[in-house]
Amino acid sequence: MATPSPYEQYRLTQVQTSTPEGLVLLAFDGLVTRLSMALAALEEARHDRASAAIVRAQGIIQELQGALNADAGAVAGNLDALYAYMQRRLVEANLRKDPEPVAEVLGYTRELRATWTELVARLRASHRAAHQEERSSGVMVTVAPGASGEVQP
Repeated sequence: MATPSPYEQYRLTQVQTSTPEGLVLLAFDGLVTRLSMALAALEEARHDRASAAIVRAQGIIQELQGALNADAGAVAGNLDALYAYMQRRLVEANLRKDPEPVAEVLGYTRELRATWTELVARLRASHRAAHQEERSSGVMVTVAPGASGEVQP
């Protein structure tokens, strides 16, 4: 087995230490990278490279689709439909060697990533505020194994 490069080591550590929200951001980052590579390769008529990048992008979309929480309701259903549409557009792009569907999917991906980044920032701010409030109130909640929890001043 080959020794991983420093970049591969970094990426592996990044994935292993990320929160679930962070993993989604990493997936969107990878998707933007692959779609950008595909777009550039199509514009240069390097169809083999474009196809490889499109296939990798489709794999990332499949992972995002598989990670959807069906209990999230309409949002999850809408994202599932969007991911399916993105997959179809990438199939078209790969078959026709057409950059337009790749550019379209890249635009959607950038919008999704920006939205997800904002949601993660709001979530982190909410967690920080709750943690600050908990610390400033002087109340600590402890839960012992088998206990339902008790409040200690």
